[in-house]
Amino acid sequence: MNNKIKKIANHYGVQKQCIQSMEECGELIQAIAKVQRSSGQDDLIRAKNHLYEEIADVNIMIEQLKYLLQLSGIRINNEMNNKLDRQIERIEK
Repeated sequence: MNNKIKKIANHYGVQKQCIQSMEECGELIQAIAKVQRSSGQDDLIRAKNHLYEEIADVNIMIEQLKYLLQLSGIRINNEMNNKLDRQIERIEK
């Protein structure tokens, strides 16, 4: 776990970081929509640059939530693999 993430998480605490996580997810949704709506190469480049920022923000918040709520990275990886396997099965049917 990144020490910077721990320091920030400890400073703000679980309550504030849960709220911040929800806000960051909302901003990510908006950034994805902007990529979909972009017209022209320059507009798409700007939208993608913003998307990078929002993905980074959400990833940071996920790491803080894992730390603050003591969520198992192994369990999260297992859940991800289960979901990926189910989706592959749906695709291959």
